[in-house]
Amino acid sequence: MADAIIQDGLKVRVNDQNEQLERMRGLGLTGDLVAAEAASWRRFLPGKLPWTELHRFEREVERLEARRRKLQAEAEELNARLRDAPSEDAQALANWERSGRRGPQPESSRPQIEAGIERLQQALRALHLAVDDTTAERAEFIAKNRGRLQTEAREVVEKEHSRAVAALDEFEAARAALVEARRLELWAHFYPRPEAGQDPRWQLLGGGLSRALEKLGITNFIALEQIITALREDVEWLPDALSTDQAAALADKQEAAPAELTDDRGLAVESRDPERDRAINADLRLRAQLTSDRRRGAIERLKRA
Repeated sequence: MADAIIQDGLKVRVNDQNEQLERMRGLGLTGDLVAAEAASWRRFLPGKLPWTELHRFEREVERLEARRRKLQAEAEELNARLRDAPSEDAQALANWERSGRRGPQPESSRPQIEAGIERLQQALRALHLAVDDTTAERAEFIAKNRGRLQTEAREVVEKEHSRAVAALDEFEAARAALVEARRLELWAHFYPRPEAGQDPRWQLLGGGLSRALEKLGITNFIALEQIITALREDVEWLPDALSTDQAAALADKQEAAPAELTDDRGLAVESRDPERDRAINADLRLRAQLTSDRRRGAIERLKRA
């Protein structure tokens, strides 16, 4: 079983349990499924991290992975030599026999190649553990600084949300200005003929041309206003976007961490009602699912429009 994420525009498999177990067995490590899953997720990054104090972990992992790739290529080369060793050893013996057995008898090349493979496997096992240790240190650092990192990341979200809203406003205004400029050009061309007032279908996406509609996988006309509205809905969804699993994890975390209530003097009062908390958590999960369903529904409506 594996999970898939979109990273740099490409679908990337992470948390591939079978691949992790096979890799661990190949390196001679214990096939602990839980440990393999945790190690796999510790290696996941959403992209380039903005925190300079985390870059040292990235650089260390990159250095270790580069070393691993180099040793892996050497191991593949030695394995290829090991496969060819029987025929090459036999040919060396044949040449020795034909030469009248002059000189020492050729020895098998297998022991030396196998020893080289074993040394590389030991080095690869060490590199695997070194990467796991580095990512574990990164996870520990993030756990200790999670509050600050979340606050700083949220500030970036707010900034980029404002930029996206402004970009949509700018696009809408720029398109309206372009329409007016083209309308003026057409008026200058046709006035005073009737065609001066017989405008193109400005309100439709691409004027209703099929080459524009096909980009969305639709054939029916669609008003540009609908596209702008849909994009605005998308931009408003993004700052608080959660997958269903993420929403459930947050709800479970809130449920598992009882909060102490205090009065205006700072004194502890009656604890929260667990039944109410469970109802709130269930509502969070439902809202997350409804948000996801509405977004899919909006996309489907755009396709059918």
